Amino acid sequence: MTKSWTLFKQLFKQKSKTAYLLIIIQLIAAFVITLFGIFNSEGMDQAEFIGVPMHDKLLIYMITFVISFLVLSIFTDFAYFIMTSWKNEKINRSQTWQLIPINSEKFYVINTLSSFLSFVYLCVLQALVGIIGAITFYVGSNEFRKGIAELITAMNKEHVWSQIDWGLIGEEFILVLLLGLAWYITVSFYHFITRTIIDFLPDKAARLTAIIVRIVMLILVIWLLIEFLNITFAIYESRFINPGLGTDIGIAIANFAIFDIIFGGINIALFKKFVEAKGNR
Repeated sequence: MTKSWTLFKQLFKQKSKTAYLLIIIQLIAAFVITLFGIFNSEGMDQAEFIGVPMHDKLLIYMITFVISFLVLSIFTDFAYFIMTSWKNEKINRSQTWQLIPINSEKFYVINTLSSFLSFVYLCVLQALVGIIGAITFYVGSNEFRKGIAELITAMNKEHVWSQIDWGLIGEEFILVLLLGLAWYITVSFYHFITRTIIDFLPDKAARLTAIIVRIVMLILVIWLLIEFLNITFAIYESRFINPGLGTDIGIAIANFAIFDIIFGGINIALFKKFVEAKGNR
């Protein structure tokens, strides 16, 4: 247990460096967008936020910064998945990391989970920026406090809180977790299966088989994307267009849970028996 925890902490630190780098880039990008708004401030002397006119320029620019930052989270999160997927597979085949006295199954699982939990950490950092910004607005602006008070009053009149389906929100959260794991599992499966083919089959057979595997993997990735888009649209439709429609989110959770278990198990078997470590470059 101690070895597993030590390995997890070290890998989490490695992945968190990527999260910190992307957060810094995201902050800089949001700042640049805000500066662009300042130098092109025509029409920004007055803005409306949550239904309340805002006249304080500094407040408008601060809100612009925070909103820009939160919108950029979409691109930051995508970049994180790409960067940590590459780092994951590099670590999976690293001779240095595999010198740690721990079995292959635990090594693979810990490496994958450290990337995913570091992503959760990245999301927490992004949320903290939004929360800190909101607190700053609330403390420093009467206009903002007025807007929040009016929003809460309107929500109470409409009984919004009692209409929130917390169970559905919990299901959506679980689905996001499973989708994130599915991404890492799919990338590892592609890496492991192609490396196994290249390392253990003759050249001609390896090339043909690798092409077939790549086609299958492309189909698998397309399926994942289609499922993700279908689920996203179904949730949006059930929330905003036709609230009485309902969604099959439970089926989606079951599908992705089965996917993660089956392909995660295949990855562990491939990693244990066929994936050979290589020297670091």
